[in-house]
Amino acid sequence: MRVRWFQDGVELNSDTTRPNSNTVRITAAWTPQESGLMEVVCMADFEKYPSIPPKNNSAFIEVYAFSSPEIQVPTSQEGNLVNITCLVLNVSGDLELSLKKGNDILVSGSSSTGLTISHTVEAQAKLDGQQYICEAELKLQDQSMTSPVIKQQIETLHVLYKPRDTIMTISVNDKTISGNNTPMSSIPVEVTKGDEITISCKSNGRPSPTLEWVNPSNGSNIVIGPSGFLHIPYVTSEHQGIYKCRATNQYGIDEKEVDLRVKDETRKWNLIIIISIVIVLVVLIILSSHFCTAHGQLCKGNQPDIALGNTSDN
Repeated sequence: MRVRWFQDGVELNSDTTRPNSNTVRITAAWTPQESGLMEVVCMADFEKYPSIPPKNNSAFIEVYAFSSPEIQVPTSQEGNLVNITCLVLNVSGDLELSLKKGNDILVSGSSSTGLTISHTVEAQAKLDGQQYICEAELKLQDQSMTSPVIKQQIETLHVLYKPRDTIMTISVNDKTISGNNTPMSSIPVEVTKGDEITISCKSNGRPSPTLEWVNPSNGSNIVIGPSGFLHIPYVTSEHQGIYKCRATNQYGIDEKEVDLRVKDETRKWNLIIIISIVIVLVVLIILSSHFCTAHGQLCKGNQPDIALGNTSDN
């Protein structure tokens, strides 16, 4: 005995198994090309005995059309309005369509055919990278036998904006001493001659900003690398001054700067020595004065006083 599946008079490709000598099992898989009610027929017959009439059994399958949802999130410059669109073009059945941001539903709608919904937002830098979800749910007539079919598409909002939140980080001898997102020129950073300094600069923006150092000092031995990197292996007084990091893209500029002050410890110690010598001399003079006063004499040296007067001959 042979067993076959038919749909609209066309035999379907199938796999046949025989669990035992009295049973034939046949399985067919195919993709329906149209929506609506479809009849499939299972036919059993004896190919070598055509005089024996075949036996048939049929089943009806409800076929639904349900195309994948589409979401359109255009890239926009900061300050402009962005129209986010969620749509399903081909569906048959009860469709629920939602446009979501995370778990929050921004707008929704229902239809038995195609459907388009949209939501408008103002492009802001804080929304750059925000994901939006277009979620379509097809509810079938007999929910007791099947679960709802849900399809999703996710798209990311890209906002074009000028550089901002520029941050400077300063390391002296591999130790970070400062780093903030406010102008640093009002609080000078003091370093010592001979220190090793690294200044790093970072900034946000879309497109990604180009970082450059503007008007660095005229001192030699300065290494300016990529991505906002400035390195001074050995600091001298020539390196003192204002270092400005400029972040630039096609939508604007953001700058941060630092006022670098260089201390020379050699001069400091020379000054301390000179002051110490002066203090010692002053103390010696004071002690000497007190010593002379205590002994009741004026300290005018070791030579005796000589008084000269007029003489006359007798």
